[in-house]
Amino acid sequence: MISVTSWIRHKHSFTSFNVNISQIMDGRDRTFHLLQVFLCFFVFASTEETKQNCSQVQCPGPLIYYNDVGCTPVYKNEGDCCAYKYNCDHLYARSPNKCYIKDRSYEIGEFASQEDIKFCDKACVCVSGKNSTRFWCFDISYEYDPHFDVSCYLKRNIHECGPGIPTCPKNDSEIPQCIVDRYRYRDGQSFKPIKEPWKWCVCQEGYKGDNIEPFCITTGIRCGIEYYENIDIANKNAPIYRPYGNSAISCTNYWRRQNANDTVISNAIGPTAPDENSSGEEDLICKFGNLTMNIGDELSQNIYNYPNCARCVCEVPPTPTCKIDYYNYLSEPALRNCFYFNDTVISNPNNSASPAENHSGETDPTCKFGDLTMNIGDQLSPSTDYDSPRVNCTCEVPPTPTCKLLNSSFVFW
Repeated sequence: MISVTSWIRHKHSFTSFNVNISQIMDGRDRTFHLLQVFLCFFVFASTEETKQNCSQVQCPGPLIYYNDVGCTPVYKNEGDCCAYKYNCDHLYARSPNKCYIKDRSYEIGEFASQEDIKFCDKACVCVSGKNSTRFWCFDISYEYDPHFDVSCYLKRNIHECGPGIPTCPKNDSEIPQCIVDRYRYRDGQSFKPIKEPWKWCVCQEGYKGDNIEPFCITTGIRCGIEYYENIDIANKNAPIYRPYGNSAISCTNYWRRQNANDTVISNAIGPTAPDENSSGEEDLICKFGNLTMNIGDELSQNIYNYPNCARCVCEVPPTPTCKIDYYNYLSEPALRNCFYFNDTVISNPNNSASPAENHSGETDPTCKFGDLTMNIGDQLSPSTDYDSPRVNCTCEVPPTPTCKLLNSSFVFW
């Protein structure tokens, strides 16, 4: 008799297997085994569907960095959604006197091919910089009419780099809208789908939730890290992802660079997965400068230098994942100096706070944020950094300001 296990292993013999069961089973046993077959088929089909729909956004590691510089994902098992490491060997054999985009090299003075540059760059040429080579790109500039009618908006499409064509509807109800990942966008606004981070999309009339042309295109080069960051790549530095930034889809210009005080904290986040280090592969490690990290190891933090405040953990080799947790400083006061976003204090004009308002018996009812001092009711200025989260920080109960994430109907990038 062919077992259910055998059927799963030889899934293409379903028909003959069903006949064999029908021939040798009857009554309750036959019904029971047919039910087993049906359930196995349902589970198997569901598993296949899950594999097909899995998204890299759910995977750990600095994925957008790996994608941008042309690293190759390596999977433990066929059909896995997430790579357990990436092959980035090509990055470490590069000449300091050339420019690179993925697997293509350019001499100083040579222009990059159009397929290797960003969608909206006119041209990029390899130049010699102070510390390393880099690309110098010519952008397309646009002039705006200073008397632009405020009742109009700019209608763009995915094949335009500029702001789009001025469109003047009779009323707002005529403007098409798109709902994407629970956010609302208006006609002409760009968005990136959470589960398809490599696509660039524009809301247009007729969008029904399918991220295909003419609403979306797939971009090969997302952040252009290799344009300007060759020395960081060569030195095995790690990109830093800002508060609430997803390392699978978020671009960054910040880097964690090695300093003389850096040390490796062994497996600071707890035990690794049972088979994570059992493959016997010597390259299942992260490299940071001249330091080596095993899976789960963490870099020490330098609280006196903002870029070094990021928490860096070896998750998916060979580059550690570095990210700042915005709320860490609330529970770890030593990290308060990590958050310098050109902040200033906005004084509360109605401030009439008295020492008794802090309920602590202290005579100085102020909040401390880095080297800033806030009276009760004072707020921190909104960050000028577009990558920062929309957060409102107010001095309510000293000595730490209360920070709350603001809601928004639109996301711009």
